[in-house]
Amino acid sequence: MLLGGGSDDPVAPPVAAVVAAPPPPDTTAPTVNITSPGEGATVSGTISVTAGASDNVGVAGVQFKIDGVNLGGEVTTPPYKVSAFTTTTSNGAHILTAIARDAAGNRTTSTPVTLTVANNSATNVVDPAAVSYTCTFQDSPTDCGFGEQGLVGGRATLVNVARSGATGVRLHTEPGDINVAGSGTDAERNDISLSQTATGCFEGTEQWWAHSVLFPDDFVVPPPSPAPYSWHVVFDFHHTGATGQANFHVEVVRDQGLRLRVAGGAVPITNADESLTIVALGPIKKNVWYDFVYHVKWSSGGDGYFDAWVNGTQKMAHRGPTLWSGQGCYLKLANYHSVFGLPNSVIHDRVVLGSVPEAVSLTTLENILTIVPVVPVLPGLPAIIGLP
Repeated sequence: MLLGGGSDDPVAPPVAAVVAAPPPPDTTAPTVNITSPGEGATVSGTISVTAGASDNVGVAGVQFKIDGVNLGGEVTTPPYKVSAFTTTTSNGAHILTAIARDAAGNRTTSTPVTLTVANNSATNVVDPAAVSYTCTFQDSPTDCGFGEQGLVGGRATLVNVARSGATGVRLHTEPGDINVAGSGTDAERNDISLSQTATGCFEGTEQWWAHSVLFPDDFVVPPPSPAPYSWHVVFDFHHTGATGQANFHVEVVRDQGLRLRVAGGAVPITNADESLTIVALGPIKKNVWYDFVYHVKWSSGGDGYFDAWVNGTQKMAHRGPTLWSGQGCYLKLANYHSVFGLPNSVIHDRVVLGSVPEAVSLTTLENILTIVPVVPVLPGLPAIIGLP
């Protein structure tokens, strides 16, 4: 008999499909405990708060809290550690906890740890050594090591609009200020910048920075759609390589308003929308001060971070690379923008680098222990109290 040739051929029985059973849901919560400080500890100054955490699948993050309020952002990679600046909170008893979560959403809160803050009020001031750089532009736009990038010398000038002291620096462009420091023909620029050494932006370095920006009447806001896409950079930490997006931008872009961006990793990108973290803050307000504070660890690897506050409210908690591999960065105060065909200005003041938040910030910072301002704010234009 020829198989397959007639109706009498035997028919193989159907083969039942084997379907693997889905894995059971992960219902096991992580374990977490605070390892330092210990229960009943008396602390002062700056301390490290650390926790141990584990999970049957993996810990997704640990959030520290003090008195029920977030202490910094969530820590997503070990070691699980944050710094607490006890000089900026009240003396007395406080409660520390840590909350661990896994990818399935299971959460566990650690056993609370009670500690006592005991700072000597007579010495509860910022150590001058905690401030390593400050510039308030009292004599020249190129004070404090800044160098100017402009088509015409003297575009940057001092003005009687200041966040601290008597004067700030006005960065100004006129139509046709193209081909400045690589801007090409489709962008205009008047920036001032520090060197990498003055910025201190090297792999593994942790820093606190603050600076203030004011958008005056002649600041050109990128027009909304359907106008062509346009942008306006007012601050950046620029990489030290030849090409690619800066590692951090403060910019105003069409349809999004004020925006913060972080980029970093193995290979530099050229497309802004491929940045690792992008936070849009909405329309700007003119003739008021924006106070920016940053806590950053410069790294081309996964242990980097970039936290950003605007007028005391935390707007960014980036975790991951903050540098391009093999590179550093340098600070730029900027007026760098699309060609608008109009004169254009940005005012900058008070650039400060320190090792603790109270050394740089003029205001309290959300998710950080209460900060007592240590630098007087002189009369002048107001700061925005909050942003939407």
